[in-house]
Formats: sequence, C-alpha cells, structure tokens
Amino acid sequence: MPMSAKEQFGTEADGALSKDYCTYCYRDGGVHAPGITIDEMAKIGGGMMAQMYAIPPPRRR
Repeated sequence: MPMSAKEQFGTEADGALSKDYCTYCYRDGGVHAPGITIDEMAKIGGGMMAQMYAIPPPRRR
C-alpha cells in the first residue's frame, strides 16, 4: 500500500512508525492477522488497491 499519511503506517512494538508495513497489516510490532494466508492477504491488499485506484472488479465468466 502506498503510504503518505502518518495514520497509514503500521507501528512497531515501541510505538515507532513502521517504514515497511501499513496499519491494516502491522500493529504493535506484529502482523495484525497472524493466521492469514498469503492468498488471503493478496485478496485484501488487492481490494484496497482497487478501491484506491478505482479499478473495476474482474468480470466473472
């Protein structure tokens, strides 16, 4: 996720902003949803990016 505003950055255990992860994925020094699979994370991330850039969902065949 492109992050530009302070509230978009995740936080480290000491409260510092993470330079690598967003607040939706990473909080207090850990992954927000530790049991999530890479496919589930890709689906969530893809949905966020689609909303940010107004990308229409794929057509179902």
